[in-house]
Amino acid sequence: MSAAPARVASVTLAVLAGLAGACSGPAPDSGPDAGIDAGPACPAAAPAPISIERGPGESGPGELVLAACAELAVTEAERRQGLRGHDPLGSGEALLIVLPDQLDDICVTNDGVSFAIDVVFAAGDGRVTAIEREFPADDGDPRCHDGVRWIVEFAAGAAAAVAVGDSLVDAVDPRGGDAARIPR
Repeated sequence: MSAAPARVASVTLAVLAGLAGACSGPAPDSGPDAGIDAGPACPAAAPAPISIERGPGESGPGELVLAACAELAVTEAERRQGLRGHDPLGSGEALLIVLPDQLDDICVTNDGVSFAIDVVFAAGDGRVTAIEREFPADDGDPRCHDGVRWIVEFAAGAAAAVAVGDSLVDAVDPRGGDAARIPR
């Protein structure tokens, strides 16, 4: 991590359409998945369901640590806009930055954002490599990390249970394509 990187990709997560509200749903009452919480039931229009798990990974699903509906920042303009001007994120809401490749010296700032956030950095395989907690509102000091392909921002405190080594899973770009598909 460097305080003044040569290449600062200043990203905070895109302002897309505001989340429409309910991002979580109850577990099914019947069928093979009865009683199993499948994570958030996100509106079909824009947000993508994402999960962070701890555990087996390759051998199957791990223990659910955090689930949310994430707005996506896929284009360079979306990534650079970030959360600037965005309403504070609520419980079960997040923003997912999708970088074109796994990159080094990726920096996040929180300048122009009126609320504090937690930031989770993940490698190309979805493994959480770094976490910045309680990143203050309107803080322009970059937080930089190497080996980053995915960045997820949550309301401050929401990612308290997330740990380095956990896995980011299940993000799919509802706009089509595989841009936000995280390998499992």
